[in-house]
Amino acid sequence: MHHVLARREYGPPGTILPVSAAILRDRHGYDDVLSGFSRPLLDLIRWEWSGRGGGTPGREMVVKNESANLYRYFDATPFAEYLYGRVADSVRRDLKEELGFVAVFESAFKGVQEIVDMPDRRASLLVRLCMQNGGRLAARKRGSFAELTDDEVRAMEAAVQEAMAAAGSA
Repeated sequence: MHHVLARREYGPPGTILPVSAAILRDRHGYDDVLSGFSRPLLDLIRWEWSGRGGGTPGREMVVKNESANLYRYFDATPFAEYLYGRVADSVRRDLKEELGFVAVFESAFKGVQEIVDMPDRRASLLVRLCMQNGGRLAARKRGSFAELTDDEVRAMEAAVQEAMAAAGSA
């Protein structure tokens, strides 16, 4: 799904919509749409378990009759409707959350860089660690930034907290 949506340019360029996350939140709905298709076919397919290997240790499902035509011209409307709902959910929820995170991160990163000129990777790491811990650098991570003074760390934490508060993330 991700590949098809990206190739069809459904969404912002270079962005992969997190449809999988939306499906995981609605596993029951996903199971229902799959069952709605497969349940009517169960009576038309003759199958049995074989003792040979396969995906299940020691067992393999063997179809005993021709079933390709059952899948050739099926009504995909329920699948399309379900997928549309999950894409819409990922845009409304996941993409919105991701854009919010990026906005906070960029603001915090800029604030940190104004306090101490440090390599982007180090500043990025510090910002991420602070954001993961409510705006503070965890004591166990403090040693990773031994080159910074306590005053600099406090000022950087304040910059991250300010960015989070401005976005309502704190």
